[in-house]
Amino acid sequence: MEVNKPEAAAPVSRDQSRKKYRDILGEDNEDQKDGADDHRSEDDTVEIAGGFGAAITPEVQQLLNDLAGELEPLRAEIERVRAREKEQHTLMEHHSYLPVLNRQGLEHEMARVVGHIQGLGAAAFVCVCVTSAEELRQQYGRQVYEKAMAHACEVLTSVVKPADIVGSLGGHDLGVLALAPNEDIVATLAHDFREALGMNRFDRHGTAIVLEIAVGGVMLQRGHSFAVAMQAADVDMLR
Repeated sequence: MEVNKPEAAAPVSRDQSRKKYRDILGEDNEDQKDGADDHRSEDDTVEIAGGFGAAITPEVQQLLNDLAGELEPLRAEIERVRAREKEQHTLMEHHSYLPVLNRQGLEHEMARVVGHIQGLGAAAFVCVCVTSAEELRQQYGRQVYEKAMAHACEVLTSVVKPADIVGSLGGHDLGVLALAPNEDIVATLAHDFREALGMNRFDRHGTAIVLEIAVGGVMLQRGHSFAVAMQAADVDMLR
């Protein structure tokens, strides 16, 4: 036979090839295969997707329940860690023996106040120096000094407004963040504090004494840093 003649390479029709495929696999298998691509509908897809959910076995469901049960203790532990972190942060910003914030805590609060100064309307930073504390330290020792400073903090806290923030600047200097102050906050605070110290005298080994103070302050502006505010308050105190 000559292979170059057209009749030697007669093409096999699609129907013939499909018949051969059916003869090998069977009529039903071919019909299913051939219709899988041509006749699949959206309903078939939905049915298949729904079949996955229905196929969850009791063992798989129990595993999911066990995993969900393990998540609850983890959530509770995370909440406890967050609570401890918040407590530690609070302790870090409180003075070691005075009932007020330490310098770091006061600086942090001032940054928040300055950042919201427009919403507050006005705020002031006031520096209060307990001038008689150093003399008490030299004459009666550290214990009396610390008690005198703690007494001054308690009296100062009772004088300022509840929203105001009191902290230690180190040594015998105290700082006050006065929120919504009046126009003459320094003079007003100095007057009220001196009167309160006169009415609540410090007990120095059985002798009641009036602690002496010096006061200076500055109105806060947006962008004020803690160092700038302290320097301005100190200059005002030394006038």
